[in-house]
Amino acid sequence: MKKIIPILTLLLVLVGCGKNNPEKTTEKYLDSLKNLEYQETKSYYANENEFFVLKDFTDRLSDGFRIIQSDKVDEKTMSETFEAVKSYNDKAYEKSMDFDYEILETEKIGDDAKVKVKLIYQDGKDYPQIVEKITRPEINSENFVEDFNKYYKDLEKELDKYNEKKEAIIILLLERQSDGYKIVNSSETYNILIEPLTKFIEINQKWMED
Repeated sequence: MKKIIPILTLLLVLVGCGKNNPEKTTEKYLDSLKNLEYQETKSYYANENEFFVLKDFTDRLSDGFRIIQSDKVDEKTMSETFEAVKSYNDKAYEKSMDFDYEILETEKIGDDAKVKVKLIYQDGKDYPQIVEKITRPEINSENFVEDFNKYYKDLEKELDKYNEKKEAIIILLLERQSDGYKIVNSSETYNILIEPLTKFIEINQKWMED
């Protein structure tokens, strides 16, 4: 019995270290982003007041689209076309979260740490040119609602097919807190992942400008 107790204690220590090391926190943070698990993502922030997800950005864009288009079309037409825009913007967000990563190295700095990560994410650079070939319906056309919804369905198909990747290196700073390591500079991740999102949703800007 005396031999068993030290072994159990050692196992508990090892399990605790495994849960609280900076690499594991980084993995869980990035996995939660990939899986669109917002509340879990938030739990890895050093300061939860800084919590931000790109989905909020696309939701605001969809609402902005509704407001601007309401001056150009009647309410019935707006209600029949808005869902197509929102569906596309939501898919654009999900596509921008379609990334992989590799943890390259970890540097301990006292109780804190730096984790160097390679992100392999959607490029998006040439996407606006790809979808330019899809003909946009005229607002005053007889079958506008049908043509508009088909247009956005065609955009979704192109988005599904798109898979051009690029790489970037980021350094995540982690702070040791009472309940484990937390990400201090989450903006480093979002500054990268917002790049493809802006390219995917650029097509909405053309409707707003017309």
